[in-house]
Amino acid sequence: MRSLEAFNDTHLHYGLSDMPGNAITMACGSYWNAMYYDGANNVHCFAGDIWQEIPWSFSGIAFARFLLSWWQDTDCPSPLRDDIVTCTGLSPRQLQHRVDPTLSLDALFPARWFALGQLISRYANEERVCTFLSQGTSELRHLYDRFCAQVHPPSAPVLVLGGSIWSIPIFERVQERLAAEGIFVVRSQGNPARGAIRFRRAHPRAQLEPWAQHLTIEHLEDEE
Repeated sequence: MRSLEAFNDTHLHYGLSDMPGNAITMACGSYWNAMYYDGANNVHCFAGDIWQEIPWSFSGIAFARFLLSWWQDTDCPSPLRDDIVTCTGLSPRQLQHRVDPTLSLDALFPARWFALGQLISRYANEERVCTFLSQGTSELRHLYDRFCAQVHPPSAPVLVLGGSIWSIPIFERVQERLAAEGIFVVRSQGNPARGAIRFRRAHPRAQLEPWAQHLTIEHLEDEE
């Protein structure tokens, strides 16, 4: 029998990045991916489902919905229209049939809509994409301010952004705007599982992250 603690690092913020403390972390798409780490690296969750107050633009499914909504409009540029179809691996007719009016994407396998995310970076200079990213940055600032109001940090926290959506062009655009507003922004990087182990070894008394589970594994040898 072997006992161990398994980390489900849903927000990918342990990574291989240093955990500086006094940091707000946000990843893509879910309120449970937003945390505050105090100076001792204890984890603080936030009260209330504040994500329902505003749309959350920085998530893979939000990227897909934005692009597919634009794809259905007549003003969608032809190269982007073609790239959207190519990324889904469907024909235009098949895609039209599977995209419902509410853009729930229930009829699309995640692998098909997830592949659309790269197009946000590729077409980041399109006016409509710029507006979309600006809206998302405003949402980030709103959430940051809400979190600060709840936890009363000793100084302005670092904002750590994680998740697969943060390509270099998107991150640098958000970082530049928030830096102008006095918020220091970093991007988490690295392997989250190895990072979680390193973090636990370096901070043995820090609170486990909320989804850590205590597991017991029975190891069975093959019978000859």
